[in-house]
Amino acid sequence: MVSNPNTERRKFRRRGITGLVHLENDGERIGCKLLDISVGGVAVKTDDPPEVGTDMIVDIDGLGRFDAYVRRVNDGKVGLAFATDTRERWLQLKDLSQSLN
Repeated sequence: MVSNPNTERRKFRRRGITGLVHLENDGERIGCKLLDISVGGVAVKTDDPPEVGTDMIVDIDGLGRFDAYVRRVNDGKVGLAFATDTRERWLQLKDLSQSLN
């Protein structure tokens, strides 16, 4: 059986959002544009993409700093997956924000 390449395979729903993000690794700080975000990770655009597999800290203006690693890089677009403990923290933040609304 051949899978449909257009089939959604993501575990978490993404939210299209814009903003500033910085990726940090070993003292290097890369400025990025936030493309979308989910409980599982973020997608950003940058002129200086890190290599796949690189551990990073994602610093999202207004949300905080999250441990992540680079899952994919394509034409300056970088997909990062949050570390497991970061996902748990993100879920807590999501629950808190929903309870306040």
